[in-house]
Amino acid sequence: MPMFGTRFELAFARTTALPGALLAAPFHAPHAVGGSGTVTQIAKIRIGAAPPAIFALLDPSAAANRWCLRGQTVEIVAARHFRLIESPESDRPFSLTVTKSLPPSRMAYRCSPEDGQPIGAVLSSASVYEIAPLGRGASVTLEETTEFISGLTRGSFAFHALAMRNSMRIDLLRLKFEAEEGRDADARAA
Repeated sequence: MPMFGTRFELAFARTTALPGALLAAPFHAPHAVGGSGTVTQIAKIRIGAAPPAIFALLDPSAAANRWCLRGQTVEIVAARHFRLIESPESDRPFSLTVTKSLPPSRMAYRCSPEDGQPIGAVLSSASVYEIAPLGRGASVTLEETTEFISGLTRGSFAFHALAMRNSMRIDLLRLKFEAEEGRDADARAA
């Protein structure tokens, strides 16, 4: 089974500028369940890094979190509540709230635009990462529930669910790359 089954998925993956080897990384997204303006999707990937290293990337309070590796800014607002700024030019920060943190096996948070306005058709998302030791690395399962604006047609809902599934794939591939390659991954990729 090819990892990227449609031209849209392949084109979307290429826009992330990830090394070619990662595009062939083991990835499995078995199903999606939707209804009432939400969709829950589950994806899994193997990562050649120890669970604590992966957990540190997912923890917004950790110095080596993935957002800072990606050039984004994470500001502490209150305990378990953060402000995520995509870039210095961004005028729409995101609210990131940690809903569960069980190092090094589980990290969950909810993310939404701080101004409450949707981004395209997305109102908010809730992500749960389960990290389980597997040989010399780990298996990471991502369950993501996305809340969409009301009034989407069936076709539009299906399209946006597909876009979120692709976003999950890219997120897990980037997490794999960052965990396996470390802090200087961008310098080596250039």
